[in-house]
Amino acid sequence: WLSGANCCLGTGWVSIRGQWEIENHVLLLKKSNFDRALKETKYLLVKFYAPWSHECRKLLPVWDKLGEQFESHKDIMIAKIDVTANDILAVALDRYPFFTLFPAGAHHQEVAYTGEYTLEAFSEFLEEQRKMRAEAGEEPGRFPAMRHP
Repeated sequence: WLSGANCCLGTGWVSIRGQWEIENHVLLLKKSNFDRALKETKYLLVKFYAPWSHECRKLLPVWDKLGEQFESHKDIMIAKIDVTANDILAVALDRYPFFTLFPAGAHHQEVAYTGEYTLEAFSEFLEEQRKMRAEAGEEPGRFPAMRHP
């Protein structure tokens, strides 16, 4: 990791690395850094959540473990964005949480995640997407500097 500031909040550890903010191994996205994260990551799996949602709160430990599991991967980043505090894009959601994989590249379509909300299912989804794109001949992408030791 790069040098930066760390502090403990009521919900867990928050690290500030350059302009990136990490909480429990998960990138905290905001309207101001959303596009940059898309450009600097090969695969960006985002949880769109509302803090008042029981289902979102229930999934916090799973999402944190997923972030920890993929922390060392140079081509995958696990992220979350509070949709109640960030007016982003034209995302119209009728349920929370909502998960989307954003593959890198101008011609790649985002992929909505519709599987089970388990660590194993999320991991399998990411590995399948990565394998499928690798077989198509795509080159590995760059991972944001904040993830490098």
